[in-house]
Amino acid sequence: MRVIIVGGGAAGASCAARLRRLDENAKITILERTNEVSIANCGLPYYCSEVINDRDKMIVAKPEIFKNLLNIDLRINSEVTIINRNKKTVTVNGEYELEYDKLVLALGASPIVPPIDGIDDERIFTVRTLNDADKIKDFIKNNDVKKAAVIGGGFIGVEMSENIAHLGIEISLIELSNQILAFLDEDMVAFAQNQMRDNGINLYLSDGVKSFSDSKVILNSSKEVPFDMVILAIGVRPETTVAKEAGLALGQTGSIKVNEFMQTSDADIFAAGDSVEIKDFVTGADSIIPLA
Repeated sequence: MRVIIVGGGAAGASCAARLRRLDENAKITILERTNEVSIANCGLPYYCSEVINDRDKMIVAKPEIFKNLLNIDLRINSEVTIINRNKKTVTVNGEYELEYDKLVLALGASPIVPPIDGIDDERIFTVRTLNDADKIKDFIKNNDVKKAAVIGGGFIGVEMSENIAHLGIEISLIELSNQILAFLDEDMVAFAQNQMRDNGINLYLSDGVKSFSDSKVILNSSKEVPFDMVILAIGVRPETTVAKEAGLALGQTGSIKVNEFMQTSDADIFAAGDSVEIKDFVTGADSIIPLA
């Protein structure tokens, strides 16, 4: 059986490893469009502050392990541009085709970068990949960063605030909602907010970003927050372009629709990770839960 897995992140890499354990004879190929596979995404904020001080610790499984230990054909810098469901092929980098019997889409998600005035400033960063974290570390190392603004009060925004503050940099966290960690109850969040304030982090709640100008974040309230660097952590958008172009069904959230077996609307194509829509365990509603 020929299995192609598109994406070498948490979902794709673990799928490949599990499949190998179930089938010694399957021909497994992972196609990853970047030069990163199987990184510890949840450690990225702590790598930025050097709480995790060894880059190798951020790599869960190096590329050679896939080949030497699991006999998996891992190809980095290999982007799937076309899925031909009739021929059961994928086109890689617009250059060549590979045939599959089963296809797994682990496409992930990309950081949301809204069209706000001044957002193309080179001092504004997102945090999604190890390369992103390297850029942040290099910028802090090579510039006299005294003040930083973090936009967004979710997991990444809170953890980046904690870790940049750990470096002795003054942090301002800006959140459009009336609290950080919006998925938690207000009385629980109060403890976290008080802890952040006790550690010198400025919280701007119920306020959004209007623009970036002259080393200042201009808020909707007209308040101005000075910065030497900015971290955008306002959420992610599922990567679904190649799936949509292949005619696979998307759910109400815009993510790839799957059944309880993680099959898409094509029985020979599966999908998992940050790009899929699932049924919420509690409510039964269609949901996306991007965690990596």
